[in-house]
Amino acid sequence: MSPEPKVSVVLPVYNGLRHLAKSIESVLGQTFADFEFLVWDDASTDGSWELIGQYRDPRITAHRQQSNLGLFPNLNQALERTRGELVRLWSQDDVMKPHCLAREQEFWHRHHQVGLFYCRREIISEDGSASHSSSEDGTPPVVSGRVADEVSFNWGSMPGNISTVTLPRVVFDDVGYFTTEMRLASDFELWIRIHEKYPVGFVNEVLMSLRCHRAQLSRSDGAELVFLRECREIYRRLHERLPSETRRARERYGRLIHCAPYVHAAVRALLRGEPGYAWSLLKDVHRWHNAALVATLWLVTANTRVYRPQPVYSGESRKALRLGEDRGAISLV
Repeated sequence: MSPEPKVSVVLPVYNGLRHLAKSIESVLGQTFADFEFLVWDDASTDGSWELIGQYRDPRITAHRQQSNLGLFPNLNQALERTRGELVRLWSQDDVMKPHCLAREQEFWHRHHQVGLFYCRREIISEDGSASHSSSEDGTPPVVSGRVADEVSFNWGSMPGNISTVTLPRVVFDDVGYFTTEMRLASDFELWIRIHEKYPVGFVNEVLMSLRCHRAQLSRSDGAELVFLRECREIYRRLHERLPSETRRARERYGRLIHCAPYVHAAVRALLRGEPGYAWSLLKDVHRWHNAALVATLWLVTANTRVYRPQPVYSGESRKALRLGEDRGAISLV
């Protein structure tokens, strides 16, 4: 490893013992070796810290918090210690393909202008068996921040998961770190801050395995309500800065696509015998769009299974993404 490594791999850890060894070893087994590996334990209680201490690789710098801070405050502290030109975010559950860092270095050498870039992923189950890969799409290697905003409004966070993302370290000096005011969607919020100043890159190759299991933070109790409140603010910001000529279409699109999943979560909560939680979800949906109208749309579209409006793009984005002409968002009301 050079005095200033090319890449800083940053791994926040909290009670991740079950899959942590495979995650760490997949990083240490990279064909590209010029990296530092910062492993920041957030006061785990399951033996994760003891496992981390067993590794003697000189590229590893490990730190343990005295008390649990939460994902993003813990991650920010690790980011402040990075020295690499690039920062590769990582997760305790996931597995890097051996050539991941090498391929991402190749991409970076071709596209120095981007403020972040992300790769495709495959989904694996808790036991590690492959489920499916993210499908190939027509996203170009680089899109402008405005195009990234429109894609994000239509589909959510472009990277999909934090462990697909690499960023130039200087970007943090320019736009700041993860906000600690959000518990679950702080990564999405940071990406849209980056969109305001930088293009976004896409490595159209499966470079990591994303493990899905019930113990993930995004599946914790009450996660839907937290996501609803945090993402509502993110989509509001995107909506305000996107082209005025597509505003009405975006409002119709968001009424169903952004809100219907939370109506669905409220119905599931009722079926579980949690009326209070269901009511909280519906009240917060109503702060976004009319909850009665959203619930009606959820019902008649079978939660968007029988009808889903077309994503809304401006002419600039349609051209950049090489999209054919269509009718745009179709309104039911």
